[in-house]
Amino acid sequence: MLFNGFAAYADSKDDAVTPVDSSQTDAAETADTVDDENRDRENFHRSGVWGYTLLADGTVAVSKYYGKDRHIAVPDTLDGCTVSAISGGWYMSGGSPVLYGNIHGISYADDGSVADSQVYSPFAGNTKIEQITVPDTVKQIGAIAFKGCTALTEVKLGEGVELIGNNCFEGCSALLGIDIPASCTYIDQQAFKDCTSLCAISMPNPHMEHSVFEGCTAIEDYTFPEGTTDIPPYMFLGCTGLKAVTFPEGLVTIGDSAFKDCTALEAFELPDTVTTIYNEAFIGCSALSDVKLGRLDTLGSLAFADCGLKDLTVPDTLVRIGENAFGKTSKGKAVEGFTLHCTEYSAAQSYAEDNDIPFKAEAASAVTSEASSEENPTLELAPDIAPDKLYKIIMGIAIGAAVAVLIVIILTIVNHKTAKGKEADEYLRK
Repeated sequence: MLFNGFAAYADSKDDAVTPVDSSQTDAAETADTVDDENRDRENFHRSGVWGYTLLADGTVAVSKYYGKDRHIAVPDTLDGCTVSAISGGWYMSGGSPVLYGNIHGISYADDGSVADSQVYSPFAGNTKIEQITVPDTVKQIGAIAFKGCTALTEVKLGEGVELIGNNCFEGCSALLGIDIPASCTYIDQQAFKDCTSLCAISMPNPHMEHSVFEGCTAIEDYTFPEGTTDIPPYMFLGCTGLKAVTFPEGLVTIGDSAFKDCTALEAFELPDTVTTIYNEAFIGCSALSDVKLGRLDTLGSLAFADCGLKDLTVPDTLVRIGENAFGKTSKGKAVEGFTLHCTEYSAAQSYAEDNDIPFKAEAASAVTSEASSEENPTLELAPDIAPDKLYKIIMGIAIGAAVAVLIVIILTIVNHKTAKGKEADEYLRK
């Protein structure tokens, strides 16, 4: 089964994923113009209002919808075959493309990457449908499956969905919310791009490619699911309605331009597990005024350029700082009224000095010693006890302890001998 290769990808984050661009979308949309004779030769079949493609494992992928209903329920079987996919697509695993669903006509570039591909999309560009229900049998919802369905307001996904393909719901401007089942482990790039009404999102912790929610201007707050370790690049690019974000413990990295131009974002706090914020991650967040960075060690170029920050406190763990990361505009001009708060003699202080950024440096010892005292409490002696009296007190305590130990030893020996004597008497009586 083609989908089995995906499990290997999900288990290894080291596998590279080759970006899919809009050429896959454009080619797929033109595929619907192929006449029935060609479709028959390409394993295309029809059952009532549904067109489908027979897959190698004996299941089928929905390829075309000929009906005119506004509320649609995708069937779980067609001509006795289980419906396992809607549309199709591909992704890279271990350097090789893995195909799924009703993909056909794939070509490669000289470097081995996929240059172009075609899929049958059953609903792309359908401006009439308003609701869609996907059965539990469907594992893959492929590329551009619902792209441009501008009247679509509600989607009910089955409990078997494991993969949502690239640009799957792109441009579904009326879609209000989406509940992604726990079975979903992978969401490809730009899956919900420009869903401008999308405001309610519920999902587990799937692997996500870049730009998943790019241009979703109605999202006001977002809580990343527990277990999220990496935020992909461009994830919320241009989400101008986003005001608040909650980051989970265990998060490690925030990708390039992940929150670029989120002009309503006001504040956030990062857990200590976050080590890296990549280039331009929060550039253009003009309303941003309060940031807590945790134990960060790397901050990319222009990470906080063109932001509303007037004060930024960075930890002493921050050792790698990119060009114009803070206190500067994207053009390198100083932000008026900005002040950096950092640890004395830290990398951040050196960076501020080298870039003429106003700063206030404080010694780290006060905070460190206070925290150490709380974690490892020690006996505090009254400061008004004279040294000679203190010495006598300590010696008295030591002598008393020694005497107590000696008494315990003597009693132990006596009891031991007494017990032995009793055992001997009892033996002789026998």
